[in-house]
Amino acid sequence: MSGRTISEASMTFAKEKRIRKRRDFLRVQRFGCRSFGRFVVIVAQRSANSLVGKVGITVPKKVGAAHIRNKIKRRIRHIFRLKPDLFLGKSLVIIARVGACVITFRDLESDIITACQRLKLDQKPGMARPRKSAVN
Repeated sequence: MSGRTISEASMTFAKEKRIRKRRDFLRVQRFGCRSFGRFVVIVAQRSANSLVGKVGITVPKKVGAAHIRNKIKRRIRHIFRLKPDLFLGKSLVIIARVGACVITFRDLESDIITACQRLKLDQKPGMARPRKSAVN
């Protein structure tokens, strides 16, 4: 267990629960349904396996310096550790907005929960239109 206690090991965010490859991020963003919160945008796609969910987190440089972006990512990961039912059966991409760096953990948590509840995965994705190419 590499020197960790049992409680620390159970709080890690396993690789199986993360979206790690660029093509997976792009697939969810292209074909997923979007839900907008005040501080986050959530893009979700129904997963083939209803028992497993995956989360990918994106924090643009516009939000702040590296240590601020990392803090936001840690907070979002912790929210999904505390509430794993939010992403079961779904692949979620969480995109933080600029105001996410100045709010409290509880405000970020409530914003993510309400945005997840507003997701309509049964409908056809409204934002999944192919982009127009620059060269016609």
